[in-house]
Amino acid sequence: MTRSSVLLSLVCVLLGALAYYSFFWLNGLLFASLEFSSGVNWVFLPAGVNLLLVMVLGPWAALGLTVSAAFIKHQLFPEIDLLNVAVNGVIAGFGPVLAFWLAKHFFRIDPTLKDRSSKTLIQLALLFSVLSALLHQIWFAYVGQSQSILSDAPVMALGDFLGTLIVLYILKLTLFLAELIQNKSN
Repeated sequence: MTRSSVLLSLVCVLLGALAYYSFFWLNGLLFASLEFSSGVNWVFLPAGVNLLLVMVLGPWAALGLTVSAAFIKHQLFPEIDLLNVAVNGVIAGFGPVLAFWLAKHFFRIDPTLKDRSSKTLIQLALLFSVLSALLHQIWFAYVGQSQSILSDAPVMALGDFLGTLIVLYILKLTLFLAELIQNKSN
């Protein structure tokens, strides 16, 4: 690896970590009243941030997301063992990478920003949300942290889906407005 590629990778890791950490706490400020159960929210913006960052910055961002999610889990629940904290981080950070792989290989969805159609955004958001919620809830059930996987998993999937749609459509609107401004200036 060249020095510039190492630096770029470190920047992606740092951006991933800072973005997830910031949006996690922003989500708490905006949607605290919409918490269904501990760790399960009706709207979860960090899910959208995870997907977006992996779409834009690639797997290095996933490493930053992993570190940040593990750090938050440890902050909120210091009594939980480090393996549990680490697995939670890996699920949060690499869930979007797995969703992209599935989208590309099995569903023929182009998981890039080249196709910003509503259909593609909704498909990616849905695939990622269901996958993330299932992985988290299976782990939580395995370690005895889920009160009810049958009620928590669908709510977590819906919250991740809504948070992802909000983030992706804010991006889509921003890109649309940028194109309009650019076309007007030309």
